[in-house]
Amino acid sequence: MSIPNEESTATDCTLGFINRVTLVNLIFPLNYDINQFTSCLNSTIVKDNLDALVNQVQEQNYTKIVLSKLREAYSASGIIPEDQVQILGAMSRSATMEDINMWSIIQIDTLASLMDASNGPWDPVLAKAIISKYLSVKGNSLSSVELNAIGGPNLCALDVVVIRNISVGSIKNADALDISSCTTEKKQELFSLAYEAFIPITRSSTISTTSYQLIQSYLPGADFRFIQDLVSANISMDVPIFTGLLESVIQNLTVSDVKGLLGTNLPLLKSYENVTVVQTWIRSQFQSELNGLGVGLTGGKVSPTTTTPGTSSTTTSGTTSTTTSGQLQQQHRGQLQQQNQQLDPTAPRAMLLQSETLASLSSLFLYSSSLLSML
Repeated sequence: MSIPNEESTATDCTLGFINRVTLVNLIFPLNYDINQFTSCLNSTIVKDNLDALVNQVQEQNYTKIVLSKLREAYSASGIIPEDQVQILGAMSRSATMEDINMWSIIQIDTLASLMDASNGPWDPVLAKAIISKYLSVKGNSLSSVELNAIGGPNLCALDVVVIRNISVGSIKNADALDISSCTTEKKQELFSLAYEAFIPITRSSTISTTSYQLIQSYLPGADFRFIQDLVSANISMDVPIFTGLLESVIQNLTVSDVKGLLGTNLPLLKSYENVTVVQTWIRSQFQSELNGLGVGLTGGKVSPTTTTPGTSSTTTSGTTSTTTSGQLQQQHRGQLQQQNQQLDPTAPRAMLLQSETLASLSSLFLYSSSLLSML
């Protein structure tokens, strides 16, 4: 939004210049349209009465004008002091990069006031600019105090290189951070830090309830191996946390894994079956196994057809006939006897034995072939 020069707009003010008396009027600034507000508000009034303007002016088009007048008030130095920046409150969310470049952000109190979640969310690009400006000051870092002030969503706005420089101790001493809006890479980096901070090095792979509770908010970045360790930990993971896991991790979990992971919360999975990641997981499981969960999940794959070992089935003209391997052996023995009876009884015994041997080998070959056909 282009803001006219203060000198050129002063003569356009017809409602009277805004002063301290005007600011306490209960209908201010509604009694000024946007053009009159721009023309009648000067930078000196903004500089000296910023707190009152922050409390009274809330509509974004108007707050942008206040911020532009604040820039004008400090144009000579190019720096808006921290005591002014700290009282911006919700008005700060109307700021542009031009505003932020003029803000002095040295103290943790200034950073905390700007990051106050009660004033609304930040555009990630602007949040990154504010935090980066604070970190550019010598001695400033992302300790637990800064992490608590910034919060998870704003932390996710930072580059992964910055996140890697966070110490394990900072994560350990900070409040739980919501990292759900982070990219996969950033989630994994933060989980790695949290794993070092909260999971003690022991010979046992069992994860205690205490450790689970401490690392819970970082599970969106957990790897498959860690989630598998939780299956036998008897932690009864909340379903919203389960659906927030990396999709690649969820899709590698078996029905048995999910049952062990959710524990007493398993019945609640039914109410999440339309969530995309749950739908995808359901479609990759056999419906017969899903039925075993007893929670009413549908949409799984058709279970494979099973056959009884040692049985060969064929279908001809809609009729199925079954021949067991034992019956095949009986048939071959009968064929052998018929062949022996057809031999000349006066033939030498060696020839009879040779005939019997060939017949036995033939029977064995047919029997083996039948077994192979059933596999």
